[in-house]
Amino acid sequence: MSETPTPDPTTEDPSWSLVVPESWELTETEEGVELRAKEEPIGLLEISALIRDDRDFIDEDVQEFSKEQLGEDAPLVPVECGQFSGFGTAFDSEEAAWSVFMVYAGKQFLFATYHCPLDVDSEDDQVDAILDTLAVEA
Repeated sequence: MSETPTPDPTTEDPSWSLVVPESWELTETEEGVELRAKEEPIGLLEISALIRDDRDFIDEDVQEFSKEQLGEDAPLVPVECGQFSGFGTAFDSEEAAWSVFMVYAGKQFLFATYHCPLDVDSEDDQVDAILDTLAVEA
């Protein structure tokens, strides 16, 4: 379990997809999915999804969620992950380096975290490439 809280999982079937490189493996969890390198994994990428029934997500929803989960002072930068857009941030805890992505497309919101030990080179380029394949499924 990660140190960063994640949203409650959706009871809906996921309506998003991503491309998993051959060198990585995906595991489904109760909260969403976890991805890690097959050989000598360094960190863990976790993705959970929320789906709204009432309206589309907007930037202000994501900013409010960030304040609740990460605090008022979390420095957010705009990000695009495939067909999803929203905000991201990065920080170090006592034990790990974290990257957080809070992105949405229509009624779908994805919360993705990647963390790895502080004393190793991260897999940021690979994680970015995976997240760039996020797509909305009809």
